[in-house]
Amino acid sequence: MKAFKFSIALALLTTLILTSCSDDDSSSFTPSASDISTTIDENPANGANIGTVSTNITGTLSYSITSQSVPNSFDINSATGVVTINDASNFDFETNPMLTANVSVTNSSDTATSMVTVTLNDVDDIASFLSTSRADYEAAAAGDWVSITASEYNALAMSLNNTSKLGTSDQDYEDASSTSGASDPFTIANDNGETIPSGSYVFAFKYHSMGDNPSANKVKVSSTSITDGYGDLGGLLPASVTGNNFAVLKGNDTALGSEGFLGIYYLNSIGFKNLVATNTYNYGSGDTNSLPNQVTGGATLLYQGLSSTQKQWD
Repeated sequence: MKAFKFSIALALLTTLILTSCSDDDSSSFTPSASDISTTIDENPANGANIGTVSTNITGTLSYSITSQSVPNSFDINSATGVVTINDASNFDFETNPMLTANVSVTNSSDTATSMVTVTLNDVDDIASFLSTSRADYEAAAAGDWVSITASEYNALAMSLNNTSKLGTSDQDYEDASSTSGASDPFTIANDNGETIPSGSYVFAFKYHSMGDNPSANKVKVSSTSITDGYGDLGGLLPASVTGNNFAVLKGNDTALGSEGFLGIYYLNSIGFKNLVATNTYNYGSGDTNSLPNQVTGGATLLYQGLSSTQKQWD
């Protein structure tokens, strides 16, 4: 009888021990997911891989982004946990030097969270948006004008922060009116209100040439008035070809302290269009810093610059 009671007691004790161990094993599981922390250059490509969130949760998993420091910056594969760039324009050092996102992963029963942190390196934004001309730009010295393509000029106008168009509006530059050429060497500036905002850096330029020219033309800038105080911006423009010519300035470190005026010294055959009769321009003979002569009657010289109030290059 005693042996029987002992056997029952032993069985109960064993059951209690096994149950206790099972409960301990179950309660010791803590769902977790890995964080991602990485540093990349600004201006990456859409879809670039940032990393993969891993987890100790098993079964059929579902990943989602629950919040982002800058909306729509990141995307995540809901089945694999691969994090990618959704909107590359947000990955701009001058605007967002660090971007973060919170990620949730679950199998319906267990849930874990992860933090994604991307720190940006500051790079030369002009170089980032050049393709065909990038090597020439990177090899140039500060103050050099480098030939670029029309698509590169337009990419810079759209992609750099706080950009303004100067000298001639897109509407006037692209007007369907016929183009004529002014042949004598002049320094000239459109007096049409398309001025350089105060605190701006001029970094790109385009103009229409009626013929091929050697490297002799210059970009001119004044912070004094439409008629006086013009000086060279950078070195000579690259040799021109008939039609539109595009260039970017390497390493402009000087911002205008007040509203400025953009002009051009051209050796020969800059294009112009006769548009609104009230349009005027000022000019001076040869390579000069003074434009004492004003012409009315609608002629608009075909040149345009890009400037930004934020220096985004080396």
